[in-house]
Amino acid sequence: MKFHKMKKIKILVIVLFLSNNINAQDKNAQELNLAFTKDSLGDYKTAIDIYTRAISQNPKNIDLYYYRANSFFSKKDYDSAINDYDVVLKLKPDFKDALYNKANAYYELKKFQEAIPIFDKILALDANNSFALYDRANTWFQLNDYKKSLDDFNKSLALNPSYLEAYYDRGNVFFVLKDYMEAIKNYDKAIELDKNRSEFYFNRAMAEISLGFNEDGCVDLNYAADLGDQQANDYIKEFCK
Repeated sequence: MKFHKMKKIKILVIVLFLSNNINAQDKNAQELNLAFTKDSLGDYKTAIDIYTRAISQNPKNIDLYYYRANSFFSKKDYDSAINDYDVVLKLKPDFKDALYNKANAYYELKKFQEAIPIFDKILALDANNSFALYDRANTWFQLNDYKKSLDDFNKSLALNPSYLEAYYDRGNVFFVLKDYMEAIKNYDKAIELDKNRSEFYFNRAMAEISLGFNEDGCVDLNYAADLGDQQANDYIKEFCK
């Protein structure tokens, strides 16, 4: 029985002037604003080129490395992103956003063991960071450590009870553990918070059908199909004759 896997928050992209070396009088300010615009429009290559020129003129400005790292991340050049985050973190080792993005870059590279200690450091700096707990939970899931994954999802939801993705993904952990009733409870909560996500209905249907509740599962499969889930149509043919 297949189910739709969890989704992750990809990156924290912020526009902060960490070292205050860029200001309105800076002769490169206009070009940097162009880089921000290009980045927001998805033209990451142009943004990276602009940041690289700016770095060549001001190699000690860590803001520029951080912005370029985010553009590399968005371009899915995760190794280059990590290199730039390392430059930033060498000078600002407690910069949580750079740590967070670096951890997620390792996640995208499927280097889950490398991501865990970075999330650990973020949580040592900010124990109430529900997003870092959520992402570490996802990382434990990828490492098949479901106990630790559930523990982090529980902590994340205790801090942020409206975190619908955490309910959905905690449901997925219970699904893998074949605790389908608990999975359904979590999918119920996710659906309560957002009734327009096809994957929530699809996964609840898979849990219901796994318990033999085919009628309920078929209702959810039809909801998922109506919301555009193509795979749901295949399961409707199989289970809802």
